[in-house]
Amino acid sequence: MADVAGWAGSWDTVVDLYPGITQEDLDRITGSSEICWRELPLDDDAEGRSGLYLFLNRGNPVETVSWLGYRKYLVFPDSGSLRDDTELVPRRGRTTIGRVLAPAGP
Repeated sequence: MADVAGWAGSWDTVVDLYPGITQEDLDRITGSSEICWRELPLDDDAEGRSGLYLFLNRGNPVETVSWLGYRKYLVFPDSGSLRDDTELVPRRGRTTIGRVLAPAGP
């Protein structure tokens, strides 16, 4: 996904910045309270739900990729994040593309 977005950087974690996420949520998910997250919580935009995938490397933000509700490609586990070594498998999803990528397993 990072390659498709047009950047090639090191990352080890991706987090879903969904509408309504708070500083406390993001601190819990990333395990860091050292970063001042600006413009949180995210609001729904006029065209529908949208947000960002935030890529981190060792807890430091390196890049974001935007998503729209009908083009949300990733399913996140309860932890709220995916690691760079998480095995993803296609699953049916409610998107216009018909499939999303979700962590493998039950």
